[in-house]
Amino acid sequence: MAFRMRYEDAAERYPQVYAALMVCDLDARFPAGVHVVETVREFSERTGNTLLLLLGSDSFRRIAVVSHGGVLDYIYRFAKNLSLDQPRSCDVFNASINRLTWRREWSRQLQLSGWAEVAHPDHVSLNAIG
Repeated sequence: MAFRMRYEDAAERYPQVYAALMVCDLDARFPAGVHVVETVREFSERTGNTLLLLLGSDSFRRIAVVSHGGVLDYIYRFAKNLSLDQPRSCDVFNASINRLTWRREWSRQLQLSGWAEVAHPDHVSLNAIG
């Protein structure tokens, strides 16, 4: 609904949604469009439950997560034990590499090994053939 819009256009067309977005209301329920949208809290709970399932499995030694910034922001918060109501304190870049390590015996199961690494695109031609 307000996605893919410029901020000023969203503010004019959807003032209540825009106001909730600007104050980071974790429980704001945006009006349904094609789909019913989760609140930030619901989204974070779903993301966290999925993450804990993956971390608790004996099947994985390495996991690759390809996702949008919201999931990455939550994973960072989980690893650093930051609450949702705090402002984002990490960079989330397109095509960045974020490395984490986990062990069940650690008190904080997930630890950051590297975050927002973007040097790799300099060495790759994204439009090369062959």
